[in-house]
Amino acid sequence: MLRFVADWNCKDSSWTAVNHVCNWTGVNCDPQNGRVAVFKWTANCHGSFNGADLPSQLFQLFLNGNQFNGPVDLTTLPTGLQILILGENLLSGTVDLTKLPENMTTLDLDSNKLTGTVDLTQLPSQMSTLYLNANGFSGQVDLTSLPALTALMLFNNNFTGTPDFTQLPAALTDLQLQNNQFSGQLNLTRILLPLMLNLQGNDFCGTTLTRDPCDLMLLPSCTCVQATATNTVTCRKC
Repeated sequence: MLRFVADWNCKDSSWTAVNHVCNWTGVNCDPQNGRVAVFKWTANCHGSFNGADLPSQLFQLFLNGNQFNGPVDLTTLPTGLQILILGENLLSGTVDLTKLPENMTTLDLDSNKLTGTVDLTQLPSQMSTLYLNANGFSGQVDLTSLPALTALMLFNNNFTGTPDFTQLPAALTDLQLQNNQFSGQLNLTRILLPLMLNLQGNDFCGTTLTRDPCDLMLLPSCTCVQATATNTVTCRKC
């Protein structure tokens, strides 16, 4: 851990070599083996992120709301890491998401300056929460590739193509795709409630039926007429 926080400008007084790491502020250790399991630090820190210096048995890492900058290598993370929260920092450059720990369930990279082509089919199959919003990511999105998804935030990026809304993960309750470059025929006939859905700021076309209420569609470039069982969404002609 000393290597991991070496260039941070906000070191806590407990972070010393003479103080056992399990006594560090922000650290929780596994009571059975005394190894670092969780590290949480949100203190407007400046510094870098080097995943290779993280403890090998770390399960959860929360570093959101800091000022970490520079590139981030997510291919060297501890193999057992399940939750990684790096949102609201200043991380930049192209990030490789194809070699994440296989049991990762939560990844939050929102509100950084990251780029790269994202292929959801290459992410861990157990991923349930994915926040990539407010970056410069691109690529086409396969919404069927992560069956455990409950929340997917891709808004304010450069994603393209026509997402398939007909086979969404059964547990998905929050899908935010606004302000990208999606286009094509919109098909919402199999959208199931409850689902918070935002598609504004894209270029969908055509007419589709949906059981999602009109007030959740948030499609200013389209119109929604509410009926008893299904609602009709009409966008520009294809």
